[in-house]
Amino acid sequence: MTVSMVIQKATGHTYAQEIEHRIQCPLRLDSTSVPGASALLPEARPR
Repeated sequence: MTVSMVIQKATGHTYAQEIEHRIQCPLRLDSTSVPGASALLPEARPR
């Protein structure tokens, strides 16, 4: 069983939803993506 399956079983939400809700939103990480959350690649950003 993978960690993502344990998270989904325990919370009823996907790994990506939990990361977004518990980490990305509170820290205002608007330009951060979670692997496996979308089939699309994130937009390139200048450095």
